[in-house]
Amino acid sequence: MPAANPSQIQRHINGYLDHLLVERGLAKNSMSAYRRDLARYQEFLVSRGIAEFSSVTANEISEFLISLRLGSDQHPALAPSSAARTLIAVRGLHAFLAKEGITTSDSARAVKPPGISKRLPKALTFAEIERL
Repeated sequence: MPAANPSQIQRHINGYLDHLLVERGLAKNSMSAYRRDLARYQEFLVSRGIAEFSSVTANEISEFLISLRLGSDQHPALAPSSAARTLIAVRGLHAFLAKEGITTSDSARAVKPPGISKRLPKALTFAEIERL
């Protein structure tokens, strides 16, 4: 396996971020979130010795998702909703890379975000009902 090349990975991430800004017109806060999420993904890939996106498999992306939920010394564990948002950024990146011909397939397509539990509605008390 070739040595990890963060500059190549960063170049492709920057291309995707440019696409989001110019072509899709993402808002400043959304761009900040994508940038932060993809920086964490890049850090994960480099720590695994992955030098190019064509080497990334669905298994690595699933492991990244698990690492988001578990946290590390450098990053706190993320709630399911935050991990899902990060995975959406990663899935968008991989779809973009496949569409642009940088990779031959979208390895993130099969990775599903964590389920987000829905809260039950809060019931009214008898006193609240009587006041209505």
